[in-house]
Amino acid sequence: MAHEQDLSIEVKPASKKTILVAEDDVEIGAMLVMVISQETPYEALLVRSAKEVMRTVQEMTPVLFLFDYHLPSMTGIQLYDQLHTNTELAAIPTIMLSANLPMRELEKRYILGLKKPFDIDKLLSLIEQALG
Repeated sequence: MAHEQDLSIEVKPASKKTILVAEDDVEIGAMLVMVISQETPYEALLVRSAKEVMRTVQEMTPVLFLFDYHLPSMTGIQLYDQLHTNTELAAIPTIMLSANLPMRELEKRYILGLKKPFDIDKLLSLIEQALG
């Protein structure tokens, strides 16, 4: 019995902070999760749509949002704006990824932008900048 309790602690460590990744491309999403998990002190949680982001933030509060700009049913900017109607989520920094980013819109909202394809070191630097 004690062993099972230890296992449940390992599965959901309270000390780990989470970056919520919204990326509909499975390969890019898996790569982002792997890089974040291996190269930062954070864990990453991958969701594939804005709907999943909205469900997830009801259950946990991430330390950073990392969104693809082109998500099914809504853009990353629209998702960001919707999340920021909740004051508890408004202070969470955001990084947006896309080949074509609306830089003026990102700047107005203080969103960090990273153009695809991107360099892993640049991504890690932006994560550090956003959370540092």
